[in-house]
Amino acid sequence: MSSLSSSSATLEAKGRTPGYVASTRRSFDNHVLPRWRDRELRSITRRDIIELLDAIADEGKPVAANRVLAAIRKLFNWSLQRGIIDSSPVARIEAPSAETERDRVLSAGELRLVWQGADALGYPFGPFIKLAILTAQRRNEVAGMRHDELDLKAALWTIPAHRTKAGRAHLVPLSPQAVALLKELPQLGDHVFTSGRARRKPDQAEEERKDAPISGFSKGKTALDIEIAKLCGEANLPAPAPAPWTFHDLRRTAGTEMARAGTPRFVVGRVLNHTDQGVTRIYDRYEYLKEKRTALAAWGRQIAKLVAPKPPAAGRKKPRPLR
Repeated sequence: MSSLSSSSATLEAKGRTPGYVASTRRSFDNHVLPRWRDRELRSITRRDIIELLDAIADEGKPVAANRVLAAIRKLFNWSLQRGIIDSSPVARIEAPSAETERDRVLSAGELRLVWQGADALGYPFGPFIKLAILTAQRRNEVAGMRHDELDLKAALWTIPAHRTKAGRAHLVPLSPQAVALLKELPQLGDHVFTSGRARRKPDQAEEERKDAPISGFSKGKTALDIEIAKLCGEANLPAPAPAPWTFHDLRRTAGTEMARAGTPRFVVGRVLNHTDQGVTRIYDRYEYLKEKRTALAAWGRQIAKLVAPKPPAAGRKKPRPLR
């Protein structure tokens, strides 16, 4: 008879993307296994599941409860199809909380503040934030960028399939602004943005130790918010500003502004590496590299213009920031 801890590993064999597998594994490791480790699947009841989801929601994590429910549902459906269980206790259990689609897009003034705050942060989080803005790629993909993924002469970044949410290699043309930023960064290891902490697998020799990419995004975001508040204080603006936002909002802002500038929606989706749900995705292997390069180059120019220092007004001895 199967236990929950052994059966949960089967989710990795369903052809899911690495991002999905990692997210599902975290849900099990953080919320499910601590409560149900080594429980037999047949022993888990509907009441057990409801109590688990309620406990997660009561911890102030309603979205995490929704993700746990989705992962458990897939596990029990898989077990039902293979005759491991006779019925699924997850049937007709609704998601613990409603989720609304985020639509936060930063204004030009807010984006300028984020860029200036990143300037104040310095390496590694400052350049990481800037490159996230310029490339419009996912937070973890930018944070995990490696030097061997970059061809600065060709102005191209190739994200390998195992590092993308879509599970396929993604070619990201680099704007001149992104290339210039990357050329200025120190090379401290295999990763472009390294925390300086070394990590080593148990069977690795000391000389094979690899550097770790940056993490601790919440702390980095807090530090950035502090710098932005300082900038607002210097300019006699209300602090903190901008209004609450997330790293993913930078990506949404880039996509929105590309579309506003006239980039076809389909091309924006290719820049963002969204999964094509249509039938043509099986046959269309064209990378749209030229179209993506045009869109990201225009976005880079827009950012450069936005963050360029403003000349002092006539009669002023020194400029006032953020006017």
